[in-house]
Amino acid sequence: MLFLLLLAGRTPGPRRGLGYFDLYNNNTLINVSSYNTGTCNGLNGLYCNVFDLQKFIDALLRHKTLLSQSSINTMLTFDDLIENRKYLGLGLFKDYIDGNFKENEFGYGHRGRDLGYSADMFYFPNQDVTITLLVNYGTNAESNLQDTFLDFRYEIADKAVH
Repeated sequence: MLFLLLLAGRTPGPRRGLGYFDLYNNNTLINVSSYNTGTCNGLNGLYCNVFDLQKFIDALLRHKTLLSQSSINTMLTFDDLIENRKYLGLGLFKDYIDGNFKENEFGYGHRGRDLGYSADMFYFPNQDVTITLLVNYGTNAESNLQDTFLDFRYEIADKAVH
C-alpha cells in the first residue's frame, strides 16, 4: 500500500509514521516519506508496527505456532557467510550481531532498511529472548546517524545474550 501511495505521489496519511533521512549528510533530517525508493522488487510497501513484528517473530520462532516444524527447519538451513556476522537462510538470517561468533550468542531473524525506515526482529534461541527494533530513520546508506543506530542495535543485542 505504501508503495502504491508513493507511486501516486501522495504522502502517507496522518496515522502513519513518517520516514526521515539526512539526505545530504549535513546533519539535517529531511522527511522522505513521499520519495519513491521502490524498485518494484518487493522491498517496499509493507505497513507494520513494532508490536506486529514482535508478534510475528514470537509466533514464528519462539512459540512455533505459525508454520510446521518442517518448514521452520527449512528456513533455518543457512548458506555460507554473506557479510560480516551474518548467514543467509530462507527468509531468515543467522546473525552474530556483535561479530564475536560465540556458538550460543546468535539470533535468527531479519532486518530491513530503506531510505526513511529501519527494522530488526530477532529471536535468540539459547536465551529464549526476542528483540524487535523499528525506527523512522533510514540506515541503509551512509549518514551521520547510521553508526548511532548500529551502536544502539548492538547494545540491545548484547543485553539479550548476556
